[in-house]
Amino acid sequence: MAAFRETYSELHESRSLANFVNMLALTATTTSSTRKTITDILMMEKPHVIYESPSKMNIAYSVHYMENERSVEDHFQWLVNEIVERKTKATQTLIYCQTITQCGIIYSTIKGMLGKNLYADNTNNPRKVVLELLHSCTPESNKETVLNAFQNEDSAVRVLVATIAL
Repeated sequence: MAAFRETYSELHESRSLANFVNMLALTATTTSSTRKTITDILMMEKPHVIYESPSKMNIAYSVHYMENERSVEDHFQWLVNEIVERKTKATQTLIYCQTITQCGIIYSTIKGMLGKNLYADNTNNPRKVVLELLHSCTPESNKETVLNAFQNEDSAVRVLVATIAL
């Protein structure tokens, strides 16, 4: 690797300290051999690789630290407001959590905040739910259904709360 990537090439050392931690690697452009080098250096076993054009106006990636001083409701009020106001026209949002417990807390909080607005058409039809939850213990058949719904921009699902380790 080039000299400017020396520090990058030493990231594998963190794996020996915390090999149970999930890792996310993002790059704008790489060749297949560079992708292989990256996954080898980071000691990523069976990585899930997504190949997409980095030039998408409708995709944003941000990381927010949730301070203990603020309630979960405060952190997600903006999202609930958007869903209540825009229903299935609301922006699709993926919330990654580090643990299943965090997923459960965030999911149940948003669900409670949505109340009757949990369903796009207020009919309690499970196919019209706007909020979903996924984690490693979710049955495979449910995972597939939820992921397919979230990937379909015509579905009612607007928010997916998930652990990185699906």
